[in-house]
Amino acid sequence: MFLSRNYKSNNNISAGLRRQDHDSADNLKSCMKSLAIILTCFLLTAGAGFAADETSWASFSDRSDNLLILTYLTADLDTALGIIKSLSIREDPFIGDILDYFFTHISPDAKAPRQAGILKHTTVLTNLLSNFFSSDSEKSELQVRLDSNRKELAEIFGSLPYLENIDLKIEATRLIGLSGEQYFYPLIVCELERIVDIMPARNELFTQPEEKLCIRLMLVVRDCGIQEARPALQSLSCRSRSEMLVKTARTVLSSLVPSP
Repeated sequence: MFLSRNYKSNNNISAGLRRQDHDSADNLKSCMKSLAIILTCFLLTAGAGFAADETSWASFSDRSDNLLILTYLTADLDTALGIIKSLSIREDPFIGDILDYFFTHISPDAKAPRQAGILKHTTVLTNLLSNFFSSDSEKSELQVRLDSNRKELAEIFGSLPYLENIDLKIEATRLIGLSGEQYFYPLIVCELERIVDIMPARNELFTQPEEKLCIRLMLVVRDCGIQEARPALQSLSCRSRSEMLVKTARTVLSSLVPSP
């Protein structure tokens, strides 16, 4: 009887210690995050010599800090790019409110789409997509990030035909392929068809950014098996004067198994 009571008592003590360890770990993580932010504020007031460290705190942040992060992203471009680099390795996967802010300011529906700073906003958004949703990330981690920001990414994907910046269009195309959102596959086909339609006016040639976009579109077609793109691919393979585009179009065509 005594041993039984003693055993239960020890179990209770062990459980209590485990809870304390868990709470201590959470408190330590919170303290580290606070310390990082406090240190950053100190460095910001200490002088330009610490410029390289003034954005590293973002790697310890979570979604509750997104508003603060936004103030840095809307500062000078160098600071914004530094924040993005640190933000890309943080644990919390949600940046939907940040994506929404920048896309709202550059979308075709914006009240002042030619407002000063639109190029900077576009550059920041493009780099956010490229770094936070990097193709080099672990597949499971990338999927969590895509799922956590599905609503805001869908707004960007749906505007693919209207995005004027080619680099941003390339990133949106890449993420449509990675997300597997079949609802947006017709937009990929439409973009390829648009490229085919403007070929005669370009003497069957494109600028380097346009060619890069075309290749990205074709890679998404290949990876997602988009059969509807076959006619556009056939036109590219026959009519383009770019050796790279012809080679890519033929390779992608051969990878698409015709529907029975």
